[in-house]
Amino acid sequence: MWPALKRGDQIEVAGATTMEPTADLSQVVVGSIVVARHPFVDGQLIVKRVTAICGDRVALRGDNWIESQDSAAFGSLGIDQIIGVVVAVERPPARAASRAAR
Repeated sequence: MWPALKRGDQIEVAGATTMEPTADLSQVVVGSIVVARHPFVDGQLIVKRVTAICGDRVALRGDNWIESQDSAAFGSLGIDQIIGVVVAVERPPARAASRAAR
């Protein structure tokens, strides 16, 4: 799978007005791209795809799985570590134009 996001892309996260977890996580489903707190690096956020949900735990996987730091490396995360679901992506103009030409 090719990475859905690249450096320079800007994302909109549903309901996120702060970098605290959102109260409504009903939109978190398998396949969602989410912003979460890194489990080991204080203050660092990660953007990953949800691959499994089991109770109050989620498994996350990066689209670039060969180089990704994700649940394969650090295990599942508590749902309380999820900031929110990505609902929109804005790409830099040059990249957006090249995608449209495909």
